[in-house]
Amino acid sequence: MAVMRSVPTERVAICATHGGNNEYHIINAVPALPTDHDVDAIINFESGALIDAFETHAPVLVTSHELEEIISGDLAPLGWNEHKTEAVVIVPLMAGSTRVGALILASSKSDAFSYDDIDLLGQASGQVAGTISNLQLHADLQRESDERQLLASVAREASSVVEFSQAIGPIAEELSQALDFDSLEIASIDRSVTGGALRLSWNRDDKAHPVSERFAYSGSIEESVALDMLPLVAAGKELEVLKKHYSSTQLDSSRWGSLITVPMTMLSQVVGTLTVRSKSNMPYPIEDVEMLTRVANQLAGALQSARMYGRQQNQTITSRHISRSQ
Repeated sequence: MAVMRSVPTERVAICATHGGNNEYHIINAVPALPTDHDVDAIINFESGALIDAFETHAPVLVTSHELEEIISGDLAPLGWNEHKTEAVVIVPLMAGSTRVGALILASSKSDAFSYDDIDLLGQASGQVAGTISNLQLHADLQRESDERQLLASVAREASSVVEFSQAIGPIAEELSQALDFDSLEIASIDRSVTGGALRLSWNRDDKAHPVSERFAYSGSIEESVALDMLPLVAAGKELEVLKKHYSSTQLDSSRWGSLITVPMTMLSQVVGTLTVRSKSNMPYPIEDVEMLTRVANQLAGALQSARMYGRQQNQTITSRHISRSQ
């Protein structure tokens, strides 16, 4: 609103990015975003004029033939193509040499923005960029603190029980505080055991009854993730594409809309996989994938310990049977 009072513009949007990437999340817009757009609308700056703004670190005025392409293309999430637009100003928001966002203005008059207006916007951009950068830093610190607490809670729940299957419910409850999912699965990959691998499943619809079952490991998603030692992330139509390669109920798009499967690694060895699935077809962001990977590695030690305990128990029982038979 301060910008609209100072500069003759009819439409303003402010967006922010993180880590210098090219996904700019729209924080606020006047007029408001169209109701049919996603709540977390994203702009990707790909046209030449918009890229120039970030390369020069200075506002860029667009009134040429490229204008229509920008309004209907890169800036389409704003819904401004429904209005007459004759001029657009892109103001890059920089924290040093790092992109933190952009201020976007539009007018129905080609001569709406004077050189003084553009110069004023350039001067104001530093203050706006500083505010966004500080907020992002605070959010990062808070997120790191929350994640440390999450990892500690997950480790505590996993190590507090002898049978790992007893921990999946508490682990799922802890993890659901930071990640939105409807199902959590832990697959234990033990190459010393024949007959497939063991999968523990927790579903939000039936929290009190986690399921333990053996499944065909060969050719499964779990095997692919374990061999590649890389996360697998899919959502929406991507599930149908994967379904051509893997016969798994995890890919039933009529039940599930998105998933993440990450390896559980200990001493450079994959001991299992951790999977979360959601009924929503919104893709999981990279931050969630990275966090789940750290949780998986935190759980790997507990899974291996539970597995060794189980072997010892089996050996003890076997020894007793042998002794009795003799």
